[in-house]
Amino acid sequence: MNKVLSALILVLLYASCGDTGGTSQATDDAGATPARATPAGVKAAKEGTVNLPKEGTYVYDYESERRNAATPNATPQRSSSDAELSSKVTVNRDVVTIADQTTEGPAVATVKRRHADDGVYELSFETRAPQGTPGCTFENPIKILPIPLKEEALDSQSFEGDGTSCDGERKVTIEGPEDVKDADGAAWSTWRIVMVNTVRTTSGLSSRSTLTLWFSPDLGKEVKAESVAETLDADGQVAARGESTQLLKSYPT
Repeated sequence: MNKVLSALILVLLYASCGDTGGTSQATDDAGATPARATPAGVKAAKEGTVNLPKEGTYVYDYESERRNAATPNATPQRSSSDAELSSKVTVNRDVVTIADQTTEGPAVATVKRRHADDGVYELSFETRAPQGTPGCTFENPIKILPIPLKEEALDSQSFEGDGTSCDGERKVTIEGPEDVKDADGAAWSTWRIVMVNTVRTTSGLSSRSTLTLWFSPDLGKEVKAESVAETLDADGQVAARGESTQLLKSYPT
């Protein structure tokens, strides 16, 4: 696999780490929380808040497609029909660690997040793979979810910290409630969250990705996610593009 497609796989896996779980108390001016369906083994979150995700492994049906701009007429590389993404969650007081890995390769994308009264903050991310371990431990944690949960466009936040992927920025928009079904047909009340990331690297390759999450306040995690990721060359041209989707099929109870 060439360097461009290898970099894109890391971008897609990093983008899949979009869980935005957290806990807090609601306030009187919280945005309206949608009426919630609570599938088996899940406790409803309090109005305006989200539950901490339970420790354990969340499994998603996973589909991906990758294309290299150097060979535009070639058949895109697609995931196998039975591909899965496993998301392992561990909790240490107010810090949640999420490690994502697909059945398509050895790369593991890990994020750490802290839960505060006013929101959820990302502390670090990294993707460990044979091609390298890009990531960043933030000097100033990145806010990814406001508490109380409400429709809101957060200001763009710059990456600063220690790591090979600390030159970038993230824009988060909480768009509103939407009901979705998981892979077994169970209905979930979710909030749609869009995260736009740009990361520049010293190798000359940069990435930009748009991750859309259908996040369940009750589960404390996404039920569905869609990602569009592009790798850019030193001239800012798209060298490779990939899309992925994941849909919840099992969760800890």
